[in-house]
Amino acid sequence: MGLYDRFELLEMRHNDGVQTYHAREIATARPVQVHFLSDPMENSALLASVERLTDAERRRVLDLGEIQGIPYVVTDRLAGYATFREWLTRQAAASQKPGIDMQFWKLFDASHGTAPAPVIEYPPIENPPVETPFYDNRFFEKEAQPDPEPQPNPTLRTTIHVVPSAAKLTLGLVLGILAAVLFLGMALAIFAFRSH
Repeated sequence: MGLYDRFELLEMRHNDGVQTYHAREIATARPVQVHFLSDPMENSALLASVERLTDAERRRVLDLGEIQGIPYVVTDRLAGYATFREWLTRQAAASQKPGIDMQFWKLFDASHGTAPAPVIEYPPIENPPVETPFYDNRFFEKEAQPDPEPQPNPTLRTTIHVVPSAAKLTLGLVLGILAAVLFLGMALAIFAFRSH
């Protein structure tokens, strides 16, 4: 279906290099705006701005296309904005600022002291241990080969990332409670055994 099969143009509202028409969606009678990008020097920049919209604003774009070589964008009514270009400019500026969700999470992380995990580096291992098999060679017919001489590796470093975890803390708490219950059970059993 083409543009004119889906939307009925009602009246031109603006013409500043972007011709904006009030229109309605024929199937639903929903009010929309159709914006014809008539300035070839600016069209690619405007279309790139449409692609960079946030998800919430991108949902306001109902259709994109081209008719007779002229790109068009169909949006819902852009109330509060004088022109299509103003809407894109303001949305581009707003996308540069952290949103409410991002500000909230930054505040939340800062209030709980969530900092990057410290990295503990140990000196290079001079002679890394040679892995020994977990099986006994007596059960294999192949003749055992002597272990090769380990070579020092000065570039091998061991790095441990210390990451506190709620799961680890919860597990420690549960194990502590179980140990306490087991201790009390043993104490009661000993006391009951001695009293008989």
